[in-house]
Amino acid sequence: WLLPDTAARGAAVFLPAAGVARLLAADAGCGKAIALPGFLPQLVRTRGFQGVRSLAQLHMAEETAKLDTVLAFGFMSTDLTKASRVALRKYAALLVRHPTAQARIEAHAQPGAPPDLAKKLSLQRAGAAIAELAQGGVARDRLSGEAFSNL
Repeated sequence: WLLPDTAARGAAVFLPAAGVARLLAADAGCGKAIALPGFLPQLVRTRGFQGVRSLAQLHMAEETAKLDTVLAFGFMSTDLTKASRVALRKYAALLVRHPTAQARIEAHAQPGAPPDLAKKLSLQRAGAAIAELAQGGVARDRLSGEAFSNL
């Protein structure tokens, strides 16, 4: 852990945020730790995630960028596709790993659906996604949903 400051900063840029967090925890109290002033902002700038204020947020941003953010349902239904269930399981695992994080589901209906039906279907789809995340171990009070009707 006693690498020269420049080497430590350069090496840390290529580590996943979770790995950097482990290094920081192991390095706590060391005179030449990688937890130098300006380390996190430099890491965030290098990774291209603006607005991140902690290593936990950076890890969430990195992992979320790897996941599919569009969920698919059966036609005019709240039945999630298999691929969407897999994606939601991955999100659930990430949220379980970060117990203070919250998630908001924004749901839509089919284009061209009647507005009153579209609003109801959108709300039910948000509920289906929330239920899947809750099944994955995420507390429901950390999850919210919003219905946007048609695309």
